[in-house]
This record gives sequence, C-alpha cells and structure tokens, in this order.
Amino acid sequence: MTPHPAIGDWLLHSPWPCPAIALLVSLESSPVLGLLIPGFILIPAIGSLSAQGLLDFRHVLACALAGALCADSLGYWLGRLGHTQWQERLGWHHSRRLQRRAHALFERHGRLALFAGRIMWVIHPMVPMAAGVFGVPVLTFYAIDVAAAFLWLLVHLGSGHWLGVLWLQLAPAQRPWMLVALTLAALLVIWVTHRNGNRD
Repeated sequence: MTPHPAIGDWLLHSPWPCPAIALLVSLESSPVLGLLIPGFILIPAIGSLSAQGLLDFRHVLACALAGALCADSLGYWLGRLGHTQWQERLGWHHSRRLQRRAHALFERHGRLALFAGRIMWVIHPMVPMAAGVFGVPVLTFYAIDVAAAFLWLLVHLGSGHWLGVLWLQLAPAQRPWMLVALTLAALLVIWVTHRNGNRD
C-alpha cells in the first residue's frame, strides 16, 4: 500500500514533513472538516510512508499525535465554552446526528465514552466536543484523550506501515489483487458507516 502520489510527494518533498503530517491528521480529527475526510484511508496511507523507509515510523507517529491533539483540543474547548451550534448555521445534518450519538455515549458511559469514542471511526471528531459539553475536567480530558489518540494512531498508522511492507514484498502480478481487496474493504466500511448513519 502506498499513499496517493500527490499526498506522498507533498509530504516527502515538503521542507517541513512533520507539520504537513500534523496538519493532515488535525484536519481529519477536527470537529468540522474531520466529518468530510475519509480518515480510514488517509491515516494508513500516511503510515505507509515509513514502510518505504522514507520516514521513521516513530517520527510519523509523534507528528500525527501532535496534529490529533490540536484538533481534539479545538473540539473540547468549543464544547467547554458553549460554541456547539455551528452545525445548525451550516445545515450539517450528518454532523448533528453524530453529535447526538456522542452525547448519548457520554450519557450511558460517562468518562469511559471519551476513550471508547475517540478510537471509533466516523464519530471520533465529535467526541472531544461532547467531553467539553459534559464538563469533563481538563486534566482528565487530556489524560484520557492522549492515551486514546495514541492507541488509535498506533493501530491505524501501523496497519498502513505493514500493508506497505506487504505491498513491497508482493510480485508485480500480485499487487492488483491486493488493490482489489483494499478497495472492497474500503467500500464495505463506507457502506456500513452510511447504513449506521441512516439509522440515527
């Protein structure tokens, strides 16, 4: 697995690859644009850069974690300060549904919802905002959020790394089959996500 050429070239030839990675992950995790960016493709694609020996995996992980925490902080403080009605003004119905799901998660599970929700695809950009709305203390928020974001990134960047290793080991004739399998897996994730979203 290799990243999209445009993304890969931008990251590799940028004089600041770490800020570039942090920016991409921050956008994916933000409570606004994060709902529009397919993170289940972007994050593993970033992880695959280390498989090619182009970047060190620990460096990629640290930069990605910094970006995720910036986005989570934005969401948390928006919720903490009461700025949660921007979805109404933008008319983002899907965003409001995810916000309701995040609030329901907190109502059922309390602070445990912060850890569980942060490692879920789709809903995770809204979880820090819900934590702010529900008044999770600052130190508690960051202690749980750092652990959850680290685990989330370790798994998904790591999956991209090992898919990249596998890709490089495959014979050229086998690579189209791997692309087909990855495409079908991505379509399945999109279908399941869409179906679950329509149930809300």
